[in-house]
Amino acid sequence: PIWKKIYPQENGVPQITKSGKYWLKLLHMGKYVKIEVDDRVAVDEHNRELFPLSAKYNEKWTLIITKAVIKYLSKVSNSSIIGSGLVAYALTGMIS
Repeated sequence: PIWKKIYPQENGVPQITKSGKYWLKLLHMGKYVKIEVDDRVAVDEHNRELFPLSAKYNEKWTLIITKAVIKYLSKVSNSSIIGSGLVAYALTGMIS
C-alpha cells in the first residue's frame, strides 16, 4: 500500500506530526530516495486548494503523497511526465 511509504509510522500506519513534516520513500533508478514534505496546503488567489485533499478533515495522506511526487519529479525529470510511467514507478516500483 502506498501509505506504507509515508513516515513517521507506528505499526505500519502513518502518524500525524506536530511539526507537519513527513517523509516518503520513493523509487529512483532501483533505489529508494527519501523526499521530505510538509502538510501546508498551497492555494490560488481565490483561496482554492491546488493539490488534491481527502474529504476527511484530518486525513492528510493524499496531500502528502502528491507534494512528494511533485517534488521528486521536479528534481529528476526535465521533460513531460504525462504517460512516462515515472509516477507509477516511483510509488510502486512497477515499470509501465
